[in-house]
Amino acid sequence: MVIRSVLAGETLPAPHDPNPQSPIHIEDMKWQLEALLGSAGKNALITNWCGDETLPTQDWARWTAEYAGTQARLAVKTVPGVPLGSAADPTRRQSITGPCRTVFKDEFRKLYDELTTPA
Repeated sequence: MVIRSVLAGETLPAPHDPNPQSPIHIEDMKWQLEALLGSAGKNALITNWCGDETLPTQDWARWTAEYAGTQARLAVKTVPGVPLGSAADPTRRQSITGPCRTVFKDEFRKLYDELTTPA
């Protein structure tokens, strides 16, 4: 969504600046699934399934603009009661699965290249 919005010249809204997130790559999710299921028990164990890095959405927009040679248009639209972001603590998940194997910025660049390379 961020890549397509920046490439289209659209203004990206964010509830705060920064708007921290804990993105996780699908490959990390696949690698972690067995360990997480193995930790399941009769009593629920609540675990944040998130990436190891905390990155603001604004960075994703800036990276896209940099790759595309354009400007990212960002607009902070604060809404009362909206959380500052959705960054989560990966500590418990890391104790079960170990660290993520991907670096978000590297995978984001690959996604950008996939979306912008003609078929």
